[in-house]
Amino acid sequence: MAVFQWRWKEAEVLFRRGLELRPNYVAGYLQRSFCHLEQGHLEESRFDLERALDLDPLSPRTHRGTGARLYLLRDFGNAIGAFDRALELGPDIKHTYYYRGLALLQAGRTEDAIRSITESLEPSTTGARLGALVAAYSAAGHRRHAEEALKQLHLRFQNGLASPVPLVHAYAGLGQTAKALHWLERAADERCAGLMQIKLEPLFDSLRDEPRFRAVLERTNLA
Repeated sequence: MAVFQWRWKEAEVLFRRGLELRPNYVAGYLQRSFCHLEQGHLEESRFDLERALDLDPLSPRTHRGTGARLYLLRDFGNAIGAFDRALELGPDIKHTYYYRGLALLQAGRTEDAIRSITESLEPSTTGARLGALVAAYSAAGHRRHAEEALKQLHLRFQNGLASPVPLVHAYAGLGQTAKALHWLERAADERCAGLMQIKLEPLFDSLRDEPRFRAVLERTNLA
């Protein structure tokens, strides 16, 4: 309901009912935390993450969730620390490497970001993560590598192995605003799950002053 229909308030009602029935369900607190965070409800998000950590302090997923919240709040140093802790607890979880790479990119550690995002790539997720790799290559000044990764991303999109969202990341990272907005609008048309974080995602920051970006925020009920 929240991911594809953007019916945030109704989703919160369902989360609340589910956690009343299963008050120790860690995944429920994590998912509700992101539902809050994506709407900008920062304290409610923090409460749910703290509850999840109390219930399972050794869960890699919970520490990754903590890092993701800090990343969206632009506390990149502490986000990287949380992702490092998640990797200590679950060193083989590729998703953590991806989020860590995003935080490293925003912290200006572009070479480390490239390594971490590259480490996160696997056949089932490469299409979703190549856009951030394009942005990292571009930020590091590796133009040829950025162009090669962008070609791979377009090929995956043509073959149904990527959504429009990583193309937004790629073109925003390349500074090509018009193309980034084109793919953003297409992502909204297709109700892509990757738009859930549009309100706070740093990869979208270069687009925020654009009227077309604000229109997508309106469409997703996140303005």
